[in-house]
Amino acid sequence: MKILQLFPISIYSGDVTFSDEELLFFKGLEQEKIISEGTYNGNITPDKQVLNHDICAPLKEQVQAGLDEFLLNYYKIKFDGKFFVHRSWVLEHQPGHSAGAHSHPNSILSGVLYLDVPTDSGQIQFDKPDNYHNWINTDTLRFMVNEWHSYNCNSWRVIPYAGQLLIFPSHLKHQVTRNETKESRWSLAFDCFLEGLLDSGDTATKGPYITGYK
Repeated sequence: MKILQLFPISIYSGDVTFSDEELLFFKGLEQEKIISEGTYNGNITPDKQVLNHDICAPLKEQVQAGLDEFLLNYYKIKFDGKFFVHRSWVLEHQPGHSAGAHSHPNSILSGVLYLDVPTDSGQIQFDKPDNYHNWINTDTLRFMVNEWHSYNCNSWRVIPYAGQLLIFPSHLKHQVTRNETKESRWSLAFDCFLEGLLDSGDTATKGPYITGYK
């Protein structure tokens, strides 16, 4: 049996490295409380250009390499401009904290880089967008299944680890489960945009109408 997966929502996962000095820098940045619907559920840096600090230059290069690998090698995008990180910030989720479902406006791709992740300190959950359906999983139909996998689920969780880099479409709703430990979970989030000419009028931007499949 062969299955053709059309128009998937892809999420990039890769690895980066950073020094203890960089980690201490991130943890030492000024923070303010995140208040959502009257609930305190984390700390965030007012600085939204964290990766632009000189100490972060090697890490920013690794993030850029991940973006290039995702877009140029996986998606095979032909683009003379560039995709770049236009804002980045550090998050601390203390014991008991979580993050509700949200997406990132004014961005094309978003990502999270995990800095310090105690076991059971929270998983990131991606939720199927509204009106993005296959026949087995719609707003009005739910089947029981023998095994959940990424093709039949309504949501999918990733157990993060320190040094993991995730990149995903900014419109994709995601949330973070409760930190069940007595330690903080630290991460660095970022949003990406692009600059350059998208469409020169070349019909190649429309894609093929018919392609072979065996």
